[in-house]
Amino acid sequence: MADAFGVDLDAVRQTAAQLNSIRAALDSLHETFDALNGQAGSKVVENALHNFVSHSSDSRKALDGLLERASGLLQGLSEGTGAVDASLAGALVPAGPAPGGAAS
Repeated sequence: MADAFGVDLDAVRQTAAQLNSIRAALDSLHETFDALNGQAGSKVVENALHNFVSHSSDSRKALDGLLERASGLLQGLSEGTGAVDASLAGALVPAGPAPGGAAS
């Protein structure tokens, strides 16, 4: 059994937010490449970018699902840990001095 459990809730929240930002960037990838249409200066480069975006859509969908799940798990960790901390803080009372004057 573990003696202690600790978590940096700010880091957990920040990581969840960063995962959501990555999801948003992946979601807008198609629009980003569409905006570059005609600006590459080469049909070969434009075709390569178009092929990359169109052929990687299944991988991006799978990655989006994984990022969504990871972010949700981290958000749940943050909320659950915060709730447990609050409950324990309200339920536990600091122990008074032990017999003989030593704190327990």
